[in-house]
Amino acid sequence: MRDMFIGLIDYSKEDYNNLWKDAIFVIDTNILTNFYKFTSKESTKTLFKLLMKFKEEDRLWIPHQVALEYLYNYENNINKPLEGYKELEKEINTIKGDFTKMFSNINKKHPYIEIDDFREISKQFEDIVSKIAEKKEEKIEALPDKNQIKNNIFDLLEGIVGNSYKQEIIEDIQKEGKQRFANKIPPGFEDDKESNKQLYRTYGDLTYQLKFGDLILWRQIIDYSRNIKKPIIFVTEDKKEDWWEKDKRNNLKRPHPHLLQEFFNKTEQRFYMYRTDNFVRYAQEYNNELSLEEVHQFTEQVENIRKFEGFNALSDSNRSRVVIDTKLKDLSLIDIKRYLDDDTIMLLNEEFNSVFDMKDFDEDFSNQLYIETIKKALLLASPIMESRFEELLVDIRDHDPEYYLNMVVKNYKYPKDSIHRAIFLKDAILDLEASKMTVDLELNF
Repeated sequence: MRDMFIGLIDYSKEDYNNLWKDAIFVIDTNILTNFYKFTSKESTKTLFKLLMKFKEEDRLWIPHQVALEYLYNYENNINKPLEGYKELEKEINTIKGDFTKMFSNINKKHPYIEIDDFREISKQFEDIVSKIAEKKEEKIEALPDKNQIKNNIFDLLEGIVGNSYKQEIIEDIQKEGKQRFANKIPPGFEDDKESNKQLYRTYGDLTYQLKFGDLILWRQIIDYSRNIKKPIIFVTEDKKEDWWEKDKRNNLKRPHPHLLQEFFNKTEQRFYMYRTDNFVRYAQEYNNELSLEEVHQFTEQVENIRKFEGFNALSDSNRSRVVIDTKLKDLSLIDIKRYLDDDTIMLLNEEFNSVFDMKDFDEDFSNQLYIETIKKALLLASPIMESRFEELLVDIRDHDPEYYLNMVVKNYKYPKDSIHRAIFLKDAILDLEASKMTVDLELNF
């Protein structure tokens, strides 16, 4: 009975023990390209050490599709950490240039004010910039050697890459894939809607459409397991629903049930998947190949990569939503109460207290409820904020038309979305009040 529903019945402790004892480990392309994204030499050593150990035990295998995709993609990833530090240097130099330009402009515009004391402070800023530059060079020096990583990966792949399919088999897989994708049968159906996956790749005697890459990989894994009569543990950073079953909060629950069942039906072997951090964690538990400190450091590195890539993978609208939600989490009623009457503040305080009481029971839901309550407060405060904003604009325009034209008109763009507009108004009022104070001080000289 269990074999008929293997995708819907959780594996037992004995099943997992047998998997880790007997399975062949297969790694996805993204595991190999992630080697170039680590900023810690220790993390690259940890993963290489683990994979090489399994290779020495004849328990590591690389499908042809994984090796092919890696060789097409690794050059796009090889300089990722270095690019980040270069971007940091660029931003620092921009701030430094703006800082210098600010003093020059103020001196020309208002030569009668004394700014030498402020110049002394600016020297402290330059010292900070120099220290940041030194730290940046230290970090770059500490980065893993990209050429060494490339050579290590070639050594790792040597002798364990599977053969490619003939073109006739690729054609059959793509024909089958069209039917599978239409019925949302994993893996790969999520790629059917990706515009960049509609292209074709030709290499040697092979031509295939990119959206069928995961399905080709899946077939290669199944064929390999059937031939050697061994279970498979697949390690991937993919988190799409055509590989995983997710819970109501969109967290990964387990490999997609259809994949577990299909694999067993075609191979009479078990299949399981891990993302990189869990793979390393369970390798420590079942094989005791790594120290707990190595596992901890590695997990932190993987999480950093995921946060960055998760944010960049969002559409513009979703990325904007993440930025706005982050800003809302940082707000409190204290930031907004000056624009609200006492009765409204009292009601909102009660709502916030309810949110905080719930935090111990369901933190994720509590955080989301907090964001929604802050949004409500911002919307209630918006009419007063708009009036205050307009009042400040008129005041600055009347006192200093040149500043109004050069700074206010150029820099302030009024968002259409109500929440974006409310956040903009809150921040803009603080800026304008500070600017007005500066203008008033200058006029009193």
